[in-house]
Amino acid sequence: MSSGFHVGTLLLFAAASLLVIASVSAPLWHTMGFLKVNYRVGGSPIELVFGTFGYCVRGPTETLCTSRHIGYNIAEIISSVGGQPFSSSTTTTLNNLTKGLILHPIGAGIAGIAFLIALCAHRIGFLFSSLIAAVGSIVVAVAVVFDFVAFSIARRHVNDIRAAGTHATYGIVIWLTLGAGVALILGSVTVCCGCFTDRRRKHRSRY
Repeated sequence: MSSGFHVGTLLLFAAASLLVIASVSAPLWHTMGFLKVNYRVGGSPIELVFGTFGYCVRGPTETLCTSRHIGYNIAEIISSVGGQPFSSSTTTTLNNLTKGLILHPIGAGIAGIAFLIALCAHRIGFLFSSLIAAVGSIVVAVAVVFDFVAFSIARRHVNDIRAAGTHATYGIVIWLTLGAGVALILGSVTVCCGCFTDRRRKHRSRY
């Protein structure tokens, strides 16, 4: 088996792992999110952490999180921090985009399947794994677009408020998803190329 298989399989494992982390972000993992909004209430620092299935409000002494559900009203949440509310069209757009966050666990599942097939299969299985990874990379690419569109709008809105102590920054999860997408693409190509390289090597060894 060529080294391309090993590298490709490792990339698929990395992609699946990163997407699992993205999927268990807030409200499951309180500190992990796509966007973090910091502000103050009565002089106390408060942090909003927006994740895949909800968000958390982290204060100095306690953390409160929503229940897990698909989609949430990020515009209403951010507007409550202060500043001008979002327009109705932007609010609707953001609500729909947060529903698209379900693509992260879907992508994790697809990447996991591609990894398991690559781990256990032979040449035909590797090609199948490469195809599944390619489908996964499309799903993750769409998720990345949703992530950056939704949270860039929210981040810009918060930072335009320019209220004292209020600012928004991208969380690590948005970069993990981007990295997972790159790993999936590279893994799909590497596994596919490794399969054909191994086939040519075996063909030459017969003569």
